[in-house]
Amino acid sequence: MSASILCTLPKPWLWCTLLGAALALAIYLLPREQRDIRYRAAGEWRLPGEFKLGGQRPVSVAVGTGFTSDGNWFRVVGSELHIGPAPNDPPNSVLALPSAMPNSRSWSVVTSADGRRTICSNERGLAVWRGAPPHELMHCWTVTTEPLAGMKVGEDRDGDTAYDRHELVLAYSPSPDGSMASVFAIEQRGPSGPSGIVIVRDLESGQDLTELVHDNCGPVIERVAWSRDSQRLATFAPKANQITVWDVTKKDVICRIAEFAEQLSLSPDGSLVYTVFTGRTTTGTVGPDRPRTAVYRVADGSLVGSRKIACNQLVLSPDGKHAAASTPKEVTLLDSLTLQDIWRSPGGGYRHIAFRRDGAELAGLEMNLGGLVATSQVKAWNVADGSVLLDAPTNAGSGTTHGVGFGQDGAIWTYGPSHWNRFEPAR
Repeated sequence: MSASILCTLPKPWLWCTLLGAALALAIYLLPREQRDIRYRAAGEWRLPGEFKLGGQRPVSVAVGTGFTSDGNWFRVVGSELHIGPAPNDPPNSVLALPSAMPNSRSWSVVTSADGRRTICSNERGLAVWRGAPPHELMHCWTVTTEPLAGMKVGEDRDGDTAYDRHELVLAYSPSPDGSMASVFAIEQRGPSGPSGIVIVRDLESGQDLTELVHDNCGPVIERVAWSRDSQRLATFAPKANQITVWDVTKKDVICRIAEFAEQLSLSPDGSLVYTVFTGRTTTGTVGPDRPRTAVYRVADGSLVGSRKIACNQLVLSPDGKHAAASTPKEVTLLDSLTLQDIWRSPGGGYRHIAFRRDGAELAGLEMNLGGLVATSQVKAWNVADGSVLLDAPTNAGSGTTHGVGFGQDGAIWTYGPSHWNRFEPAR
């Protein structure tokens, strides 16, 4: 064969491109039922972009640590979830994580109020086990992986339109009593979709109880917050710049508030809603009335009080009387209704704060990221008068520290993805 003919033949990379395009076109032209069959054979679709696991297999996942809703310690390691009174003690429960549970840096574990269920969730999955040994897996829902181009899953409520799995990224938030979970879309990756819908799901039966439809708010519900009794749910729709507070039992809207919320929380009794907005735009500027931390009355949506304060974190005390705000410069204890200062403790770079379960003490993790090596300091205060009970460096050499909390015995623990340190405040 002459050299001139060889030069005119398509290159290998071009052959691969043409072959791949032909394969993608062939898959796209298949009937939708055939295109979806590889996914439907393994489980059941509940929402567009969501998968319900049908079995359980071991899997390696990212390591995570933290406190459960009832004050126990949990650790996600390998393919297991360990739960116990303290990280140095043998776990009371060892639960096998389902294979579909995705990797994550942020984990939470809730024990249901009736003790019948243990719920483990992160931003992309939720698993439910029986509360008593042998901790049988009841349910697992997880956000799916990226599909092939043109893959369609599910239909809208009228049965007319199928949505591409690229469009909505779902998230999960279990209720404090462990009886329900909210499922909502936190990100949109495609053309404009339907009105935002929050699904409220029963965690015992696995059935959806209701749909909370946010008309004219866009498909994205960026964050939600439950009241402690799990009767009310606050949601934030960024496209409409709207907070909605729902009565979950009656499926009714209690109030709507026009406010942007980078952080959102409800008071323990669900009567007040708290918002934090730093106000920083894409150009780096801050509005004249921003940053802003505000509290609204749920009964009528009226503004109770506001402060021009930028919070890294705003935490409510268990009794609802106080709010603690961590800022780049200090930790401030506030009156939960008026948001007026009770006391301040200077410091820098507070990234995480937590109340003791009885609300009598407050702990904070101060981070210094300015040097060659990141350092951290743990502090604790008496809520009544602001006196310092603890001021000690964490063991930075053991790894990155990202959280602080109180154990069941009142000890303070700082923790990272794979390490923890115990501290005893001076009481």
